Amino acid sequence: MTRCVRPSPAADLVRRFYDELWNGWRLVVADEILAENIAFHGTLGPQLSGWDAVKNYVAWCRPATR
Repeated sequence: MTRCVRPSPAADLVRRFYDELWNGWRLVVADEILAENIAFHGTLGPQLSGWDAVKNYVAWCRPATR
């Protein structure tokens, strides 16, 4: 018998971070799932702070995927 395991709230946040914010380019998700004063170290080097900085970084990275 296979048991269905419900993802933890933390796992759901990680999924939304990658699936919706990065893969779906839904920038508003940052406001919904990240702390307003988030400190984020971008893969391409910058240290970011706050929702707007994270959203700008995601938008800046987007053209590289096209």
